[in-house]
Amino acid sequence: MARSAFDIYYASSDNRREAFRAFVTDITVRIEGKPDVYPVHDISPTGLGVGSVVGLEVGEPVLISLFQGGTIIAIDFITRVARVEDDVIGLYFDNLERRQLDAVHAIVLHIQKEQLEQQKYHPSFVH
Repeated sequence: MARSAFDIYYASSDNRREAFRAFVTDITVRIEGKPDVYPVHDISPTGLGVGSVVGLEVGEPVLISLFQGGTIIAIDFITRVARVEDDVIGLYFDNLERRQLDAVHAIVLHIQKEQLEQQKYHPSFVH
């Protein structure tokens, strides 16, 4: 815990899903060695949820590229399988280079801004 208002405390987390996750509809992922492109359900600075991928096991390294609207937005990201469920697998980013980490943060920030703009014009709740 931080000792004063000027101290910064970064707690280590055993739960990689604690990061903000942006839920998306227009981002897809190509997985090296797989013939298809898969929908991304959510993305965070620590990883992403991908739908309908079979044949992957927890801990397995996976090389991915991300696309938005058919345009490549990130290439050759090393991930590892964190969880495998019936309809979604969880991948976490593993050993990203600084430029790749910056790209992930930019993607998540861009999605957050888009979602905030949509909420501003179409609020889902009334104050």
